[in-house]
Amino acid sequence: MRPEVHRIQKDSLPTLEGSIPHIKRTFIRPPGFLERPEMLGSYGLYLPEEVDGAIEKSNLVSPGGKTLLRGLREMGGVALFGTGEEYDLGLNYGALYKTKVDEKIVPVLEELAASMQGVADKRGYSVHAVLAPETSGVAQAKVFSSFLKGTECHPVKKNRDFSPIKVALDSYTKGKTDILSLATEMLASLQAEGKTNIVLSDDIIDAGFMSQTVTLLLQLAQEQGYDVHLVGIVAPIEKTYTGAREHIQETLGDIPVISALQIEDIGLLNDTQAWIKVFGIPKAIPCNLADFRIKS
Repeated sequence: MRPEVHRIQKDSLPTLEGSIPHIKRTFIRPPGFLERPEMLGSYGLYLPEEVDGAIEKSNLVSPGGKTLLRGLREMGGVALFGTGEEYDLGLNYGALYKTKVDEKIVPVLEELAASMQGVADKRGYSVHAVLAPETSGVAQAKVFSSFLKGTECHPVKKNRDFSPIKVALDSYTKGKTDILSLATEMLASLQAEGKTNIVLSDDIIDAGFMSQTVTLLLQLAQEQGYDVHLVGIVAPIEKTYTGAREHIQETLGDIPVISALQIEDIGLLNDTQAWIKVFGIPKAIPCNLADFRIKS
């Protein structure tokens, strides 16, 4: 049975010029950054030589999650981002799959596709297509879709004024507002082929605003006569400290939310190093720190 997704009340949202629904995204800081740096003391911190053993030992982190965590330590970690004097702390995973999927991440995406397929089979519905926001990068979504039988990956277009089906969404990493839209030609093609069930494949489940945006886009498509429905939300990484999963399910209803690695907290050690606390691993893990702030 296809999950029931709640309708979003458009009249409760602000609008940009042209009455485009505008979702104002807010950044939720991790507990370990600035406000409560003592969180690290409550977790404890692994020594670098202890980390590999701790990752391998965990029976609560999936094989894909372990691969992602090792990849974050090798090729990413934590990053400062923002504009001018205003900055926040986030995750640096771009080299793993944002614009190009590193070969070690391919099995992670296969694991996520198997999980989504398992949920769909259990609930008795098929997945017909994958939507991937251009703002998030579509490389990982294309690989994910290749493992999800019978689906193709379609982009949620960014800043292309060609469709009546569009929603504005704030970008807190770049300090601007993006217009996201669905191509009517793509929707018509799906309709003609009887493909109605859509999965959102995002780069990260952050605070739930992208899920809300895509749900609203599909709702606008339904109002234009297209029979399309969101049946799952999938991303390699999920921030649990933002309450994203709870926000999604409170706002959108009983919809599957699937991730391989759940991040409980992040914080700073010094000018070059940070730490990550992962669900299923008792202590925080040291990692590299990058500075992606935009100088004003």
